[in-house]
Amino acid sequence: MMREETSRGEGRRFVRLPFASTVQYRYGAQDTGSATLLNVGRGGVCVRMGRYLRPGTRALVNVPSVQLDGRSVELKTELVWCRPADEPHEFEAGLRIVFDEPDAISGASELIHRALLDAGAEPRRVNERMVWSLARVRAPQGGRESRSVESPTSAFLEDPEGVALAATA
Repeated sequence: MMREETSRGEGRRFVRLPFASTVQYRYGAQDTGSATLLNVGRGGVCVRMGRYLRPGTRALVNVPSVQLDGRSVELKTELVWCRPADEPHEFEAGLRIVFDEPDAISGASELIHRALLDAGAEPRRVNERMVWSLARVRAPQGGRESRSVESPTSAFLEDPEGVALAATA
C-alpha cells in the first residue's frame, strides 16, 4: 500500500512505495549499523533502526538486495528526521538522498524500479519508452483512479494531487 507521509507538519512532495529490505549504513568515521528499509520515494527512504541518529547526520546506505551494474546500490543520504518507532529501542528515520553525482540518480531509479515491480506495477510501451502505471486507492471514498505520465526522467515519482502514481522507465 502506498502512502503519503508528513513530517512535522510538512507535506510530502513525492509518493512513497513500500519496500522491505535489510540495508547497511555507515556514518561518521567508522560507525556502522543495519536497518530495515520501509519505503522509498524520489527524494529519499525511510528506515527502521536500533539507534537514534541526529538530523543532519550524513550516511552511506547500502542496499544489497538491489543490484546495479553488478554492485549493490549505495546511496549518499542525509538524515532529515528520527523518532521512536512502535517497538521499544527502535527508531524510524527519514533519509534524504543526496544527488551529487550521476550514480545517485541511477541508484535511486533502480531502487524505485524494484519497488514498483514489488508493488505490482505493470509496464507498457508508449512511443518506444516504458511507462509504469500503478493505481492507488483514494480514501475515504475508496474509488480507484489511475493515470500515466511520460517524462524523460526515469522512474521518478510525483503525486501532486494524491490520487495516482505513474513513473517512466
